[in-house]
Amino acid sequence: MAQGKKLESGIGSEEIAKRYRECADAVEKIHWLLIMQLSQGRAQTIAEAAQRCGLEHSWACRIVKRYNELGAEGLKDRRKGNGSRGLLSPELKVELIKALKGEAPDGGLWTSPKVALWIGERLGRIVRAGSAWSILRQLGLRTKVPRPRHQKGASQAEQRAFKKSSAKTLRGSVPRTRGRKSSSGPKTKPD
Repeated sequence: MAQGKKLESGIGSEEIAKRYRECADAVEKIHWLLIMQLSQGRAQTIAEAAQRCGLEHSWACRIVKRYNELGAEGLKDRRKGNGSRGLLSPELKVELIKALKGEAPDGGLWTSPKVALWIGERLGRIVRAGSAWSILRQLGLRTKVPRPRHQKGASQAEQRAFKKSSAKTLRGSVPRTRGRKSSSGPKTKPD
């Protein structure tokens, strides 16, 4: 073993191979593969084992070190649960859900920017609308926007102008299906 690093755990190579085969987590499985390569003598150095497993040499050295110090526990994927704890505490989430059931502070509908302001006031810092949107999605909620309504009382001239402008937009967006020439060449007649 290069760099003076040896496998020091008391687990035998058969047990390592068994744990490799049974491992369901992809990251942990690669770590077991690295250890298996070294324990069974398939690779003579950590660098060789790392290359076979598709790992950087320095990372493979860290994995071997963790394995020697912690045994099988050192091979687990440590990224899980390593993220931030979240913007809202459970109590603040409950308070937000109660607030969202009522009207927004300005009397209108709740929007992501309004939720961001509400959260920011409670936390004492600026919260982006995108973060508020993410929180709403995590809570299984979404902002509701009313459908556009017909303006009652529009004059005849305003109605004609609307119809004229909407017809122009529709003409440009509807694909033509008749009268179009084939792009594959002239039509052939059956014999």
